Amino acid sequence: MDDRKRGRLRLFLAVEVPHRQRLSVEAASEPLRLELHGARWTAPELWHVTLRFFGEVPEDRLAEVQEVILRAVTGTGKVESQLTDIGAFPSLNRARVLWVGIADPAHALADLAARVEVGWPDGRSRPLHAHLTLARFNHPVRLRAAVEEFRPFDLDRSPFSIEKATLYRSHLGRGGPRYEPLAEFPL
Repeated sequence: MDDRKRGRLRLFLAVEVPHRQRLSVEAASEPLRLELHGARWTAPELWHVTLRFFGEVPEDRLAEVQEVILRAVTGTGKVESQLTDIGAFPSLNRARVLWVGIADPAHALADLAARVEVGWPDGRSRPLHAHLTLARFNHPVRLRAAVEEFRPFDLDRSPFSIEKATLYRSHLGRGGPRYEPLAEFPL
Protein backbone atom coordinates (compact mmCIF):
# COMPACT_ATOMS: atom_id res chain seq x y z
CA MET A 1 0.00 0.00 0.00
CA ASP A 2 1.32 3.45 -0.91
CA ASP A 3 2.41 5.42 2.17
CA ARG A 4 0.34 8.43 0.99
CA LYS A 5 -2.80 6.26 1.26
CA ARG A 6 -1.89 5.43 4.83
CA GLY A 7 -1.38 9.14 5.53
CA ARG A 8 2.34 8.71 6.27
CA LEU A 9 5.41 10.20 4.63
CA ARG A 10 8.88 8.64 4.73
CA LEU A 11 11.11 11.69 5.35
CA PHE A 12 14.78 12.55 5.66
CA LEU A 13 16.89 15.72 5.80
CA ALA A 14 20.02 15.79 3.63
CA VAL A 15 22.68 17.97 2.06
CA GLU A 16 24.16 17.57 -1.39
CA VAL A 17 27.73 17.26 -2.59
CA PRO A 18 28.61 19.28 -5.73
CA HIS A 19 28.44 17.58 -9.11
CA ARG A 20 32.22 17.80 -9.70
CA GLN A 21 32.99 15.89 -6.51
CA ARG A 22 30.27 13.32 -7.24
CA LEU A 23 31.80 12.68 -10.68
CA SER A 24 35.15 12.00 -9.03
CA VAL A 25 33.49 9.57 -6.59
CA GLU A 26 31.86 7.76 -9.48
CA ALA A 27 35.19 7.43 -11.33
CA ALA A 28 37.18 6.47 -8.22
CA SER A 29 34.70 3.79 -7.17
CA GLU A 30 34.43 2.18 -10.63
CA PRO A 31 37.19 -0.42 -9.95
CA LEU A 32 35.32 -1.47 -6.80
CA ARG A 33 32.06 -1.79 -8.76
CA LEU A 34 33.80 -4.28 -11.04
CA GLU A 35 35.46 -6.12 -8.15
CA LEU A 36 32.75 -6.38 -5.49
CA HIS A 37 30.05 -8.88 -6.33
CA GLY A 38 26.85 -9.01 -4.32
CA ALA A 39 26.84 -5.29 -3.60
CA ARG A 40 23.68 -3.24 -4.06
CA TRP A 41 25.08 -0.05 -5.57
CA THR A 42 23.45 3.31 -5.01
CA ALA A 43 22.86 5.29 -8.19
CA PRO A 44 25.10 8.40 -8.22
CA GLU A 45 22.11 10.70 -8.76
CA LEU A 46 20.77 9.50 -5.38
CA TRP A 47 23.95 10.27 -3.41
CA HIS A 48 23.39 12.66 -0.52
CA VAL A 49 24.53 13.17 3.06
CA THR A 50 21.67 12.25 5.38
CA LEU A 51 21.58 14.52 8.41
CA ARG A 52 18.42 13.06 9.91
CA PHE A 53 16.16 10.18 8.92
CA PHE A 54 12.70 10.86 10.31
CA GLY A 55 11.16 7.60 9.15
CA GLU A 56 7.44 7.41 8.52
CA VAL A 57 5.79 10.59 9.76
CA PRO A 58 2.04 11.23 9.76
CA GLU A 59 1.26 13.55 6.87
CA ASP A 60 -0.47 16.01 9.19
CA ARG A 61 2.86 16.53 11.05
CA LEU A 62 4.82 17.65 7.96
CA ALA A 63 4.59 21.33 8.95
CA GLU A 64 5.92 20.42 12.41
CA VAL A 65 8.95 18.64 10.88
CA GLN A 66 9.61 21.68 8.69
CA GLU A 67 9.42 24.00 11.71
CA VAL A 68 11.92 21.83 13.62
CA ILE A 69 14.33 22.00 10.68
CA LEU A 70 13.86 25.75 10.24
CA ARG A 71 14.70 26.36 13.92
CA ALA A 72 17.74 24.07 13.64
CA VAL A 73 19.22 25.73 10.53
CA THR A 74 18.62 29.32 11.65
CA GLY A 75 21.97 31.00 12.09
CA THR A 76 23.97 28.02 10.87
CA GLY A 77 25.69 29.55 7.84
CA LYS A 78 27.21 27.65 4.96
CA VAL A 79 29.35 24.63 5.79
CA GLU A 80 32.83 24.09 4.35
CA SER A 81 33.64 20.48 3.55
CA GLN A 82 35.52 18.11 1.26
CA LEU A 83 35.64 14.43 0.34
CA THR A 84 37.90 12.30 2.54
CA ASP A 85 38.28 8.60 1.62
CA ILE A 86 36.40 5.38 0.95
CA GLY A 87 35.51 3.31 4.00
CA ALA A 88 32.85 0.99 5.38
CA PHE A 89 30.43 0.55 8.26
CA PRO A 90 30.99 -0.98 10.72
CA SER A 91 34.49 -1.72 9.38
CA LEU A 92 36.30 -2.84 6.23
CA ASN A 93 36.53 -6.33 7.73
CA ARG A 94 32.76 -6.66 8.36
CA ALA A 95 31.29 -4.22 5.86
CA ARG A 96 27.54 -3.74 5.48
CA VAL A 97 27.83 -0.27 3.90
CA LEU A 98 30.57 1.07 1.60
CA TRP A 99 30.88 4.86 1.74
CA VAL A 100 32.84 7.98 0.84
CA GLY A 101 33.47 10.22 3.82
CA ILE A 102 32.60 13.90 3.96
CA ALA A 103 34.82 16.11 6.13
CA ASP A 104 33.10 18.05 8.92
CA PRO A 105 36.10 19.75 10.56
CA ALA A 106 34.07 22.40 12.39
CA HIS A 107 31.39 19.83 13.37
CA ALA A 108 28.80 22.05 11.66
CA LEU A 109 26.95 19.15 10.04
CA ALA A 110 27.05 17.11 13.25
CA ASP A 111 25.80 20.11 15.25
CA LEU A 112 22.97 20.69 12.77
CA ALA A 113 21.96 17.03 12.93
CA ALA A 114 22.03 17.19 16.74
CA ARG A 115 19.82 20.31 16.78
CA VAL A 116 17.27 18.56 14.54
CA GLU A 117 17.42 15.53 16.85
CA VAL A 118 16.67 17.71 19.88
CA GLY A 119 13.63 19.11 18.07
CA TRP A 120 12.44 15.71 16.85
CA PRO A 121 13.72 13.00 19.21
CA ASP A 122 12.81 9.41 18.41
CA GLY A 123 15.19 7.31 20.48
CA ARG A 124 17.36 6.34 17.47
CA SER A 125 19.98 9.00 18.06
CA ARG A 126 23.56 8.32 17.03
CA PRO A 127 26.45 10.62 16.15
CA LEU A 128 26.59 11.81 12.55
CA HIS A 129 29.31 10.32 10.36
CA ALA A 130 28.86 12.37 7.19
CA HIS A 131 29.12 10.17 4.12
CA LEU A 132 27.73 9.21 0.73
CA THR A 133 26.50 5.61 0.63
CA LEU A 134 28.05 3.85 -2.37
CA ALA A 135 26.81 0.31 -1.76
CA ARG A 136 25.10 -1.97 0.73
CA PHE A 137 25.60 -5.67 1.43
CA ASN A 138 23.03 -8.14 2.71
CA HIS A 139 25.62 -9.83 4.93
CA PRO A 140 28.91 -8.55 6.37
CA VAL A 141 31.74 -8.88 3.85
CA ARG A 142 35.50 -8.45 4.00
CA LEU A 143 36.42 -5.44 1.89
CA ARG A 144 39.81 -4.50 3.27
CA ALA A 145 41.86 -6.25 0.55
CA ALA A 146 39.75 -4.86 -2.31
CA VAL A 147 39.75 -1.32 -0.95
CA GLU A 148 43.48 -1.38 -0.16
CA GLU A 149 44.24 -2.70 -3.66
CA PHE A 150 42.81 0.46 -5.25
CA ARG A 151 43.92 3.00 -2.63
CA PRO A 152 44.69 5.87 -2.89
CA PHE A 153 41.42 6.79 -4.55
CA ASP A 154 41.53 9.69 -6.99
CA LEU A 155 38.79 11.74 -5.32
CA ASP A 156 38.37 15.46 -5.90
CA ARG A 157 39.36 16.60 -2.43
CA SER A 158 39.08 20.32 -3.17
CA PRO A 159 36.98 22.21 -0.60
CA PHE A 160 33.34 22.96 -1.35
CA SER A 161 30.51 24.82 0.37
CA ILE A 162 27.21 23.35 1.48
CA GLU A 163 24.67 26.16 1.45
CA LYS A 164 21.32 24.41 1.97
CA ALA A 165 19.65 21.38 3.48
CA THR A 166 16.72 19.67 1.78
CA LEU A 167 13.80 17.77 3.27
CA TYR A 168 13.05 14.77 1.07
CA ARG A 169 10.23 12.31 0.83
CA SER A 170 11.43 8.83 -0.05
CA HIS A 171 9.27 6.69 -2.33
CA LEU A 172 10.21 3.02 -2.19
CA GLY A 173 9.45 0.78 -5.15
CA ARG A 174 10.61 -2.11 -7.29
CA GLY A 175 12.83 0.14 -9.39
CA GLY A 176 14.64 1.40 -6.28
CA PRO A 177 14.00 4.49 -4.19
CA ARG A 178 12.96 7.83 -5.60
CA TYR A 179 13.56 11.01 -3.62
CA GLU A 180 11.14 13.91 -3.86
CA PRO A 181 12.38 17.28 -2.51
CA LEU A 182 9.70 18.85 -0.33
CA ALA A 183 11.46 21.93 1.08
CA GLU A 184 14.86 23.62 1.01
CA PHE A 185 16.42 25.36 4.00
CA PRO A 186 19.28 27.83 3.36
CA LEU A 187 22.15 27.50 5.81
